Amino acid sequence: MSSRSFDLYKKNLRGLYVELNSNGFKEFISCKILLKENYPIHVICIYQSPNSTVVNNESLNIFLQKVYQLKGEILILGDLNSP
Repeated sequence: MSSRSFDLYKKNLRGLYVELNSNGFKEFISCKILLKENYPIHVICIYQSPNSTVVNNESLNIFLQKVYQLKGEILILGDLNSP
């Protein structure tokens, strides 16, 4: 379990912490928000250092490929310093 956390409050909205298989990429936090009829929106915040290594870049690419396979909507936010 990660030491990262989030707070989410909205009447009739349920947020769940989601532990994603990140393939070694560690600079993210994610949650799944369930809307009516349990329709999910995955919110993922990512940080990629401007000094990121090739290995870390590859791990991020693999991680994003897994994220894109999630069911529901996907919202990716963050600071993605592209190499």
